[in-house]
Amino acid sequence: MNVKSDEERKSKVLKVRLNDKEFAKLKQYTEESGLRSMSQYMLNSII
Repeated sequence: MNVKSDEERKSKVLKVRLNDKEFAKLKQYTEESGLRSMSQYMLNSII
């Protein structure tokens, strides 16, 4: 079983609003990156 410590557990939520063109770009970049999800792509881009 993979139990994360309190330090590793994610507890904050960030909401982002995108228009259709921005969403399409994000989807494209995510697919090109080979990452599993847009959330993972955005997190990697930020950090």
